[in-house]
Amino acid sequence: GSIYSYETVVHAIQPGFMDAVPFAVVLVELDEQRGRPTADEALRIIGNLVTPDGSMEDEARVAVGLRVHVVFQDLADHFALPQFTLSDEPAEGRVWRLPERS
Repeated sequence: GSIYSYETVVHAIQPGFMDAVPFAVVLVELDEQRGRPTADEALRIIGNLVTPDGSMEDEARVAVGLRVHVVFQDLADHFALPQFTLSDEPAEGRVWRLPERS
């Protein structure tokens, strides 16, 4: 899919994420559902942007329009958390980033 939107978390509420801030949470538009049910709507999923080894991706690397693929983090038997990692595929259209924080 493609990153449709994102937010940089700078203050983690969950204790398990305190050491990971800042990190990106992405809203990904899935290729399989693009344009369904209408041209302006699609199935979108929220997840963390992670590196291939499962650590949080550098917030400077995230941008709207970048291509990603899903990876699953096993948390327990029969329970996995979908996450996303950057793909080598070229972006479709314009790529946009939030301005850097001062």
